[in-house]
Amino acid sequence: MKKLIALTALATAGISLAQTTSTTEVSFDKLSILEKTSVDYFVEAQDKIAGNTADGAQGDVEMYNSISLRYRVAENITAQFNPRFTLSDAGDDRFDDHDLRVGLSGNLFSDAFATTIQYIVPTSVNTLNADETDGQIRITQGHAIDIDDMNNIAASVQFRKTFRKNVPAGSEWALLPYLSYTNKKISENITARIDYEGYLPHQEGKDILHVENEADQFNRLLVGADLSNVPGLNSVYPYLTHYPMRTKALDQTGVGVQVFKSF
Repeated sequence: MKKLIALTALATAGISLAQTTSTTEVSFDKLSILEKTSVDYFVEAQDKIAGNTADGAQGDVEMYNSISLRYRVAENITAQFNPRFTLSDAGDDRFDDHDLRVGLSGNLFSDAFATTIQYIVPTSVNTLNADETDGQIRITQGHAIDIDDMNNIAASVQFRKTFRKNVPAGSEWALLPYLSYTNKKISENITARIDYEGYLPHQEGKDILHVENEADQFNRLLVGADLSNVPGLNSVYPYLTHYPMRTKALDQTGVGVQVFKSF
């Protein structure tokens, strides 16, 4: 569950773009296969916060990598194929592969909301060795609002349902709220940004609609500046991160950077 939250923001990173990008001058039917195909690359490097590791160690850095192969199957619908892996500077095995994601994104239900539907295919070594997970479905619904020329708010909610062998089905779902505020007052290419990423899992053994805040794991706050003028990249987001629900505030503060590139 190490990276259960990290890509909640990535799942909604295209909300503003999807809702504000103008329709291409060339009709969809006239686009070539190559023009309908794109590749996105996302990487997040961050130090390991004490309490996130078994020994509580600090200073280790891990780098989460996500490659999204995208193909437009309709005017507003894109198919995604998403291999992922993590690199770490500590431990015997510095490469950690993650389960494959496949799905669809776009204005699936409404022009006002960006939707992503993904299925997580159990392909990683850890999942296959555990022989417990049959897969996971994720549905993300997001919306962005321009308050004015300087301020923007983006929000989403993701529903996750994990299918496991020999585990009650009702105990394996969660809601992941995400909220982002940006302000462009600093400059045209530097956007102040605040993100909140939450995790609300259903509690096993309780009512099917009972969820609780997972305080000591995956609720985090990110504060930084999104840089859009870095040569060759779409976005670079250096940030300070904090886990506000934990008791030792200083031990739960760290730094990181997110980099996004679309080809």
